[in-house]
Amino acid sequence: MNHFIFDAETDGLYGSTLSICAKVYSENLKEVMDCFYGAVHCIADEITEPWVRENVFPYLQNAGSMYRSEAELLEAFWQFWLSHRQDCWCIADVPIPVESNVFRKCVEMNQEERCFLAPFPLMDLSSMLYCKGMDPQEERQKLAKMEIPLHDPENDVLLCAEILRRILQ
Repeated sequence: MNHFIFDAETDGLYGSTLSICAKVYSENLKEVMDCFYGAVHCIADEITEPWVRENVFPYLQNAGSMYRSEAELLEAFWQFWLSHRQDCWCIADVPIPVESNVFRKCVEMNQEERCFLAPFPLMDLSSMLYCKGMDPQEERQKLAKMEIPLHDPENDVLLCAEILRRILQ
C-alpha cells in the first residue's frame, strides 16, 4: 500500500480550513507519486485567531492552487483523496481535531454519497511514535533531522513522511 500523508491548517483548532497539503508516497516512502497543495485566498484580517494570523498566514501563498472558498478547497481535496483512497493508507500527525474535521466537513458536503468514503483507519503518527517507545511530543524537526519551518502544510507533510520512514525502517 502507498501512503497518503496530509496536513491541514485551520483558523483555530475548530475553525475554517485555510490550507491542505497531501502527498502520495510509494510503499517504501521514497517516491512522491502525486501531490495536492491548496489554500483559500484570504487576507490576514479575515483570520480570527491571532496565533494563526502570525504562524500560518505567511505560508498560505506557498500553495500550488488558490481557492475562493473553504468549500472549493475541500471539494478539490476530496476529489484528490478519492483518486487515491483504494491503494493508500491515510496518515496525519495528531489528526484530531484538525485533519479529522477536514474529512468530516468533506463528508458533510454530500453525506449520502460520501458517508463511507473517508479514510478508515485514519492513522496517527504520534500514536506510532508512542508505540515505538518514542516521545510523541518531541519536536518534529528533531525527529526528522530536518530544519524546516512548521505550519506550512507542505513542510509538515515532509516531516511526517521522514519520521514515518524512520519508524518503519
